[in-house]
Amino acid sequence: MKKKLLYLLCVVITVACMCGIYYIADRVLIVKRTDGILPMQDFYAQKEDTVDVLLLGSSHTGMNLDVSEFWIKKGQSAYALWGSIQPFWNSYHFLVEALKTQHPKAVVLDVYAATFDFEYSDRGRQVVNLCGMRPSMNKWEAIKVSAPKDRWFNLMAGMPAYHNRYWEIDAEDFQHFPWNPELVNDKGTYYRYNFGPSLLMDVSDVTETAPLMEKEEVYLRKIIELCQDKNIPIILILTPTATARDVQPVMNTVAIIAEEYEIPFYNFNLIWDQADCCELDFNTDGGHLNTRGARKISGWLAARLQEDYDLPDRRGDPVYLSWDAHAQNIEEEYIKLITRNEDYFEELNRNGYDIIVVSITETVLQSDNGKDIAEYLGQTGINVDEICYGYMTCWTYSQQGDAVSLTEQMLENDNFRFEFDGTIWDIETCERWEVMCNGETQSNISEHGIYIFVIDPQQSKCIDVAMFPENNDFAIAHN
Repeated sequence: MKKKLLYLLCVVITVACMCGIYYIADRVLIVKRTDGILPMQDFYAQKEDTVDVLLLGSSHTGMNLDVSEFWIKKGQSAYALWGSIQPFWNSYHFLVEALKTQHPKAVVLDVYAATFDFEYSDRGRQVVNLCGMRPSMNKWEAIKVSAPKDRWFNLMAGMPAYHNRYWEIDAEDFQHFPWNPELVNDKGTYYRYNFGPSLLMDVSDVTETAPLMEKEEVYLRKIIELCQDKNIPIILILTPTATARDVQPVMNTVAIIAEEYEIPFYNFNLIWDQADCCELDFNTDGGHLNTRGARKISGWLAARLQEDYDLPDRRGDPVYLSWDAHAQNIEEEYIKLITRNEDYFEELNRNGYDIIVVSITETVLQSDNGKDIAEYLGQTGINVDEICYGYMTCWTYSQQGDAVSLTEQMLENDNFRFEFDGTIWDIETCERWEVMCNGETQSNISEHGIYIFVIDPQQSKCIDVAMFPENNDFAIAHN
């Protein structure tokens, strides 16, 4: 009897070890796609009953909306649970999965998927929209409706669908285990800074209707009815699309469905002017908005949700600190991507960053870019005449205080140290000027121009160094 028990124990331990090894290997090898895999995996890291606004849909949800703007403008704890080219049947099963741990006060569904007319997504999108889900009956039902039968096992097992990634593995592949405390700070949306054509057009004259593919309509109705059964308000939206005239007949049908269920439908192809979005910024792909455009749509939508559903403002609540962290991460990474001077100064003002300005130039007022820089610095109270002194000058500017010149003290010392926003700064003379923050080198000033060091006063750290070199007409570059 003891031998049988020992044998059984060995079998259990062996199976458990094999399952553990398989799980770890699967977590490492799974494609770290931000357009479906990671939004679902990171959703599991969210504390139970903290998501007040659940955003569902395809890439038009993930790229045309910005979760951090819901938080910054209205303190709404939103989460974007989406996937690339995600049909409604996947959105439905994402919703079922979400409701296991969250009880949102509003669900927002982008209905661009109403224009899809395929029975199954392509194989890559099947992985993106399924493999981030944990094993469950809900995942099994999602697989059965999302792929032909010969794909079911691979999609349920996961690793067979992406096992050939062995040679692509890098450090990021080891950062997405559920015990990583940073995952809770991810909320499903990311940042993009680039510019494509503005494709907004008036489609109010398109009045004809076109049917949805039957399968898409079935699952659109299932999503609406599930929310209504759970007494969760559901809002349909269509964020601005590049092919507005082509999709409008289908959207007219969606509007009829929304009216049938007595739920709101905000079609931004019709109301972008009402939403004060007349100058939306599209991404270079022409089909999605960049972060600036997503902020405009999200700010309008957050205000409407607040007005219609009286959502709580969670800012200042320690339970929701991860939304603060998410917004900070988005803002800090976004500012590093900016490549136009005027956009950079706009972002500095938006976020209330403090700055240190170090200048060595005499020609800043001789170019249009330089004049713009001088105008911005002058608005902060920095003496532009001193900035144009020609030799090294240094100023600090705090949004909560004044602009302070450190030039005289710095010129008296080859190695100059000062404290600002809780950080220790050193400007040292060697073969070139070296600028350090808390002992870490931020920049070597080796050419004439203006250098702006951006400080987040809340975290007491330098988050970016913007260089405006004289030999490049004072156009921005990042360290």
